[in-house]
Amino acid sequence: MSSFIVEPQHIAELVKQYETGLGEYKPSRFWNLYKDEEIKFGDEFPKPVMIAFQLASANIYSYNSRYPNYKASKDDLYFLEMIENEMKTPKNHLLKWNEIINMCRCLDYQSCDFNGWTKSDAYFILETLKDSFVNAWSREVTDEDKQVTWSYPN
Repeated sequence: MSSFIVEPQHIAELVKQYETGLGEYKPSRFWNLYKDEEIKFGDEFPKPVMIAFQLASANIYSYNSRYPNYKASKDDLYFLEMIENEMKTPKNHLLKWNEIINMCRCLDYQSCDFNGWTKSDAYFILETLKDSFVNAWSREVTDEDKQVTWSYPN
């Protein structure tokens, strides 16, 4: 399968779902397990936009690694601007958790073509998002009267 840069809405929607769709279960920080340190974000833009920019930059970098003739251009800055603008719109309430999780899987696949992907901050941000969405989906589909076990149920 060919590598591609995902739509700006794809990345923005993942972050918007994380920001507004997880309620009290939203993790408050991101951690790079490889570096064993908290992922810090600059203050040039609001934190959700910075999260989206990290994910977008990894996707662009991966594409550039896969296709070396691709060069950073004004189009890449326009892509980040489109993401920033998309972050200002409400989240898509029609998306289901399984669709959001698959969007994470897609972005992971489209961002993995550079050496060091699984050590990068973007990778651990995306893993945190995906884990959060899986947990939200699990809570949503589980009957409140039934306990979901942490380990293999006996």
